[in-house]
Amino acid sequence: MFEQASRDGQRVGNYRLLRLLGRGGFAEVYLAEHIHLNTQAAVKLLRTQLANEDMEGFRNEARMIAGLVHPHIVRVLDFGVEESVPYLVMDYAPNGTLRQRHPRGARLPLQLVVGYVQQIAGALQYAHEQRLIHRDIKPENMLVGRNNEALLSDFGIALSGHTDSVWSLSWSHNGRYIASGSADATARVWDGNSGKLLLIYNKQGDTVRVVSWSPDDSRIVSGGMSGPVYIWASDTGQTLLTYGNQADFEVLAAAWSHKGKYIASAGGSDANTHIWNAQSGQLLRTFPSESINSVSWSPDDSRIVTANNNVVQVWQI
Repeated sequence: MFEQASRDGQRVGNYRLLRLLGRGGFAEVYLAEHIHLNTQAAVKLLRTQLANEDMEGFRNEARMIAGLVHPHIVRVLDFGVEESVPYLVMDYAPNGTLRQRHPRGARLPLQLVVGYVQQIAGALQYAHEQRLIHRDIKPENMLVGRNNEALLSDFGIALSGHTDSVWSLSWSHNGRYIASGSADATARVWDGNSGKLLLIYNKQGDTVRVVSWSPDDSRIVSGGMSGPVYIWASDTGQTLLTYGNQADFEVLAAAWSHKGKYIASAGGSDANTHIWNAQSGQLLRTFPSESINSVSWSPDDSRIVTANNNVVQVWQI
C-alpha cells in the first residue's frame, strides 16, 4: 500500500490542518482550525477523487448526513471538494474512540455497557427515522465526547454507484473488497461487507470491461473498449503502469499470475493473447487466438487457458 505525505499546515476550505489524528486505507482524519474563528474541528479527507458526474451525488448524501442532529451522533459541520478530493468537517471529540478507551478483551462494568448500548441504539434509531443506515458499526467508529458520552461517527459517504451497465466484478483475495468495471468509464472499489464506495478510478476513458486484483491486493489491472491496459494502486487510485500494446483493441479479459509477476490480457478485436511483465509492462509472449472473452492461469503459472464463444484452449508459457 502507498503512504501519502503529511498534509500538516495545508488549507482545506476554511480550515487549516494541524496534525494527523488517524489514517485508514481510504481516509485520513486531521485536527484542524478554522482560519477566521480559531475553533477546532476534525477534517476527514477521503482518499479518492470524484469524477464530475459524481459531485452532485456526494453533495446530496453529505447534506443528508450533515442534517443529523442528535446528542449521540458526531455533528457534520461542513463538507466540500478540494481539487476533486471530497472532505467532511466534523465536531472534534478529544477523547478518542471507544476502541482506544477500551482495548479488545477489556472487562467493563455492566452499567457502563448498558449506557453505551442505549446511547448508540438511540442514535441508530434516529438515523433510521431519517432513512439513513450506518453500515459499519464497530467501536472504532464510536467516539468519546467531552462528557464521556458515546458518539456515533463515520456514517461514511457512499457517493454514487455506477451510472451505466457493470461489465466486470472481482473480489480481493483477502475477501474485504470488490472491484467493479462499468460502461460509465470508471472502475470502483467497494467495501465487501458494508457496500460503501471507497475509490473511483476514472482514467480508462471508455467502457471498463475487466478488472482483476493482484495476489497481494495492492494493485488492480483494468482494461476496456479502447486505450491501454492500466495497473493502479487499489488504495489511492494512482496509475502505476500502462500497457500500450493493446491500445487499439478491445480488452475483454485480464488475469494476474498467481505469483503476481505476469498479466495475461486478451480481447475481442485483437487476435492475440498477450503475456506481459506486471512490473515493467514488457511484452513476453503472444498467442494467436480468436476473439477471447476469458483467460485464467494454472496454479503453477506455467500455463494459461483461454476461451471464446465455443473454443477453450490451453497454452504453455
